[in-house]
Amino acid sequence: MGRTLSNSHTHSTWPKERSSDDFYKAYGQAPLDFIAPFERDEIIIGRRVGSGSFSSVYEIQTFHLRPDQSDVYTEEQVERREATARSVNYGAKYVMKCLKDELEHSEDEDLFIGAAQDIAHEAEMLAAVSHPNIVKLHGVIANRHDAFLDGASSFFIILERLESTLSDRIEVWAKESKKSSKSFSLDNRIRVASSLAGAVEHLHSQGIIFHDLKPDNVGFDMLGNLKLFDFGLARFMPEYGDAYEDLYEMNGAGTPRFSAPEVNFDKPYNLKADVYSFGVVLWEIMCLKKPFAKCKHRKEFEKALSQGNALAINRKWPRSIQDPIRRSLSGDHAERPTMREVCNILDASREIKYCTDDYCSTQKEPSKSSSKRFFFKFSSSTASLHPPQPTLFKIC
Repeated sequence: MGRTLSNSHTHSTWPKERSSDDFYKAYGQAPLDFIAPFERDEIIIGRRVGSGSFSSVYEIQTFHLRPDQSDVYTEEQVERREATARSVNYGAKYVMKCLKDELEHSEDEDLFIGAAQDIAHEAEMLAAVSHPNIVKLHGVIANRHDAFLDGASSFFIILERLESTLSDRIEVWAKESKKSSKSFSLDNRIRVASSLAGAVEHLHSQGIIFHDLKPDNVGFDMLGNLKLFDFGLARFMPEYGDAYEDLYEMNGAGTPRFSAPEVNFDKPYNLKADVYSFGVVLWEIMCLKKPFAKCKHRKEFEKALSQGNALAINRKWPRSIQDPIRRSLSGDHAERPTMREVCNILDASREIKYCTDDYCSTQKEPSKSSSKRFFFKFSSSTASLHPPQPTLFKIC
């Protein structure tokens, strides 16, 4: 029996009664037991640096650890707690992600339970992966099963702090491109794309689908290292079947602007839905424009996809950039590459030093721009989503 991918990101699947057992199961025991545990009153927070629908993110100023906790935690946990607390004195930066206080007083109990589930799930996912381009989990609430009964302020995780997002960087690149003589360094963009591809490929190698790949969920630490974050929608794929070839009936999740057609149309899909999303992100990195900018609502995205999706691909871009975008954006999931293939293609692009609007080279810059559009048609009734022989799995 393989791992089961949740068929819904709604909160209605949780029991109405708050149960410490439910929360403990959601949080998982291993590998979270190897993450440093902290009590809420041991963490001194500063200003709020981020906010979501159900959670807030605060900078951590310092830690005031309770003395002599050797009878409470394992030796390894004590060492991790002390190492994390000491590192703040040497420049390490952390944030605390917690539930919004108003959720505790909400009349919608399911909303509270579901929001707690999201943070618990994110901690479980982050504890299961380790990669230089994935945000690192540094701490969790100490008494996870008891905290479920203690209210919103008791739900938190500790993450490394990120200074900016890919959306911020794209905005900077766009402003710089307007000031320059239409030339730009492609090296930085390829490095960013390659790092992101490596992070997603690592998730896929661990049987994880990210589900919400977009510039807003890609950050950079204080050294400029790329970090993929916000694992609220990430899920383990089942161990049975081929997660790149077979199809799985799962509820649509993610942001419509970056989601694959099969996800937006509630069709069966697999890991290559992430590949499509990566293609859209790579397109935005190159174009410095928001994809499907005229679409504001889900129905508008569905209409655009059913009538024909057009993303301009400049044919003067290096082929190593054109190819992964074109293939990743295929309406037929079977024609999309794997993330390992994408990584290999991008790694071969390192020799490109700069680009203009119409040329990429290591030596000189001609003029006159030229571009072409890449079109694909998608119909809700098309058979392209069901290539010959895939096995269809229904995930409950």
